[in-house]
Amino acid sequence: MSEIRNCNFRYECTKKWEDLMQTYDKNVRHCINCHSDVHYCRTQEELYEAMVHNYCVAVEIKRSPDDPIEIYVGDVAPPPYPNKK
Repeated sequence: MSEIRNCNFRYECTKKWEDLMQTYDKNVRHCINCHSDVHYCRTQEELYEAMVHNYCVAVEIKRSPDDPIEIYVGDVAPPPYPNKK
């Protein structure tokens, strides 16, 4: 399982994962404010799949080695494309 790295949000939601409505899938919750499903991503591969489908996501992020793990919710920006010369 690969750790999530370099995750940049286009939009970081003020809602917490715990506040979102549970669904039939334990890895998906629903936001009643924006009417979007939020997909919990634990790996880089899951995050990439969510980005391909333009899903809102919840990811665990540790900003620095001394910080606790926090769950961030929002819309993830795709990685920048390298400049071709």
